[in-house]
Amino acid sequence: MTEVIKTIQDLQNHPWEFNITKLKVHSSELRQKCNATREMILSQENTRKGQKITYEVERKSVKSVDDSLFQMLPKTFPWSSYLGHCALVGNGGILKGSRCGKQIDKADFVFRMNMPPMTNTTDVGSKTSMLTLNPSIMKKFASLNYARRPFAEQMKQYSGAFVLMPAFSYSQCTVPSFKVYYTLQEFNFQEVFFLHPDYLLRLSNYWKQKGLKFFRLSSGMMLVSAALELCESITLYGFWPYSFDLSEQPLSHHYYDNVQPKGNVHDMPTEFWIYTRMHLEGVLKLHLGNC
Repeated sequence: MTEVIKTIQDLQNHPWEFNITKLKVHSSELRQKCNATREMILSQENTRKGQKITYEVERKSVKSVDDSLFQMLPKTFPWSSYLGHCALVGNGGILKGSRCGKQIDKADFVFRMNMPPMTNTTDVGSKTSMLTLNPSIMKKFASLNYARRPFAEQMKQYSGAFVLMPAFSYSQCTVPSFKVYYTLQEFNFQEVFFLHPDYLLRLSNYWKQKGLKFFRLSSGMMLVSAALELCESITLYGFWPYSFDLSEQPLSHHYYDNVQPKGNVHDMPTEFWIYTRMHLEGVLKLHLGNC
């Protein structure tokens, strides 16, 4: 703990300087290997009727693109140009008391993950441009088998945001993802896009080749990777994987609860140190502490 704190304090004592050349190197490499700019989501441009989609993890499982699925896909990639300055807001407990809300909301584009409560806008802001949604979260809403309004009402707090779902990572993700799509369409709320399983597979292989060991990339690492391609500059908030703050005091896992992650699915500490190296290179800004 002491070594981590000392390293972060040393990092904060050096003024951060944006290095656009370094960002372009990362962006170019990711575009060549993964191509979020055209392949991050399934669209009518990169998918055809009758095509068989192979699931990201369950490689023996496929889904045929029938007319109803094809009509669910956007005609083209929804972001035709760079998104400007992007704020990626993690759910770490380090955001509690940070008073970073106004700073976050000044960003051109704000990414968030997995329906975090937006009750403390002073710390976390109120703006959301893109939201990832894990299908397992739908268990809180009886998998949308009954009343759908409670889920729709909660989604109001992310008004206007694009919703990203991994509908084709596992076969069990498909039905709940489709239910979310139709529910939000019925209530005329957010647009839902399905992450392209081939893109997610390429992204996973990319980071494994970089030495990152994990069962699944975290939603945060997926979004940071996409932002490196799509954004002109990037600031991370709430990306902190430890159970202590910068004063070595106990810290809740999330800014809204202390529910711990299940098992060793993600390698959050290693991902954090990748962000730290990028911060030192000037590729992105890792914001820790108060604003």
